[in-house]
Amino acid sequence: MRLSRAQLPGLSWRTAIIALLLASLLVPVIVGSGFFFPYVVPRNLFFRAVVELGITTLVLALCFGRNMLDLHDEPIFWSLVMFLAAATLSAFFSPASTHSFFGDFERMGGVWAWLHLALFFLLLRTLRDENWGWILNAALAVSLFVSVSAIGQHSDVVSAAAAFDGVIGPSESTFGNSGLLAAYLLMNIAIAGYLATSGVHYRLLYLSAAGVNLLALVYAENRSAVIGLLLGAIVGGVTFATLSVRSRKKWIASLVAGTLAALITAISVGIRAFPTSVATQHVPTVLQRLASTNPAGSDESRTMQWRAAIGGFRDRPLLGYGLENHNLVWSAHFDPGIYKIDTDIYDRTHNQFLEMLATTGLVGAIAFLAIWFAIGMTLVRAFRAGRLSASAVAVLTGLQVAYATYLFFWFVDLNSTMLWILIAALIASRGTVGSVVLETTGRDTEVPASKPVLALASILVLAAVLYGEGYTPLRANRALARIDSPGESVSQTLSEFDLLSRTSARQTAHTPMVMAQFMGSL
Repeated sequence: MRLSRAQLPGLSWRTAIIALLLASLLVPVIVGSGFFFPYVVPRNLFFRAVVELGITTLVLALCFGRNMLDLHDEPIFWSLVMFLAAATLSAFFSPASTHSFFGDFERMGGVWAWLHLALFFLLLRTLRDENWGWILNAALAVSLFVSVSAIGQHSDVVSAAAAFDGVIGPSESTFGNSGLLAAYLLMNIAIAGYLATSGVHYRLLYLSAAGVNLLALVYAENRSAVIGLLLGAIVGGVTFATLSVRSRKKWIASLVAGTLAALITAISVGIRAFPTSVATQHVPTVLQRLASTNPAGSDESRTMQWRAAIGGFRDRPLLGYGLENHNLVWSAHFDPGIYKIDTDIYDRTHNQFLEMLATTGLVGAIAFLAIWFAIGMTLVRAFRAGRLSASAVAVLTGLQVAYATYLFFWFVDLNSTMLWILIAALIASRGTVGSVVLETTGRDTEVPASKPVLALASILVLAAVLYGEGYTPLRANRALARIDSPGESVSQTLSEFDLLSRTSARQTAHTPMVMAQFMGSL
């Protein structure tokens, strides 16, 4: 997708939304000092504020402009709404309802988080076809910054390990967690691949960007993302070969992906057979980790969580325990064998599909799967309409397989899930021509009535939400951080107790523990 001045509209409500969407893509590089969970809280609060401002802008445009919102042919959006409804119903009947709605500072998940992702999708669907180049290229540019940071971090670690005979750890870049970084890079490899299919003149540039993201992914050393990438590449190759009936080279992509998968499998088998050989020491660490995977050994902690999730589903099969409440599931089905392996504290199943089953029940799990079904259905429709090429469909289909594979061992996180939603909106924009905002032409004589009451209400709601769910948890989080890592006198630190005891912030899961630890340290 080429960028030109013609693709960026003049000053208007849509320009404001585009600017806010571009700002939202900075989420992965936001790291705040003085925060409790600095890699999580500031970027989530920022994302939510940006989305709230964008939705208010859209409402004002609908109130005073000659515009209408048309969502009748948006299966992905309605599948998101259906999942939100299921998660909300589950949260109402959850044994920890507030936690299910608003999550905690460690993850910042829950129904409130998913609501903002659904609204993010809606904002993206206001874009015209010519606006998407700005969004996708900006997302890729941010990913290159993150990737270069990860590669540089790896170089520093390698140098330090060589000097002190240490262990080379995974790169975390601006994420603080290599596993979450890997999912984000996986998304951007797909974005670069999609742009390469649609921008012939810049294809080598986009493929180079994909290569940089891929190198950073290798240094993140996440097995799930690598497996997902391989499976996605194979499925994408087969998809391209199936759809590209005219190309004589249509099987090359699938053969390359299959050969690469066979090579990695052979390397893994070789590592297991000769773990101390010289050749093994020169194999990328992620492949060494892949070869040493042992579900009955060091990796059994995850299968324990899976068994607990299945037990949780049996407890509450219809609506589950509520989003974000795997800790309750783990408490109810605790396996003391965990002490032989790992920490006993788990708030995630490390299998998003089983976690949905346990936390939102059958209703929520089916609704979650419906999102994937809607994406697939829209992909088919876009291809049949001629708005997506065979290569583009192959890339986007491969991504869905890759991300689903990753989620089989990990969980949703804002950094990667917002890009999954972004790509879903891109697919929706290709399945249906134009934006969901219908703009009346100058030929229409009927002047639409303005809605000042609705506009005023939207501004008041925005102010209330920004204060109640933005500023209030921000203050509480920073107070909690000052108690957790006190750098002031005892009396000054104790003053933070007053703030936390009076705050209306809903993310309170860590508050009593942090307070107790500080009091115990006196």
